[in-house]
Amino acid sequence: HGFATTQFLGYLFQANRRFFSFYLGFEVTEGFLQGIRDYNFDTQMPDDKNRLDIMYGVKIGWLVPIGQRSNNEFHIR
Repeated sequence: HGFATTQFLGYLFQANRRFFSFYLGFEVTEGFLQGIRDYNFDTQMPDDKNRLDIMYGVKIGWLVPIGQRSNNEFHIR
């Protein structure tokens, strides 16, 4: 058990034609964990030590438009 945190550093591109909007970046997740098993079968020992698990990778996403775009005109009375 423990807690985890995630960081993301990337680039967001939003085109005028909304179909081509995407993001790309680097993501890191850290887990600050402590084992809770009384017995670990692969090591044949208790697993109760604190540890830091780190996972990282590239994250890519495509933004799919689901609504209609609002009118960008200004109306003055």
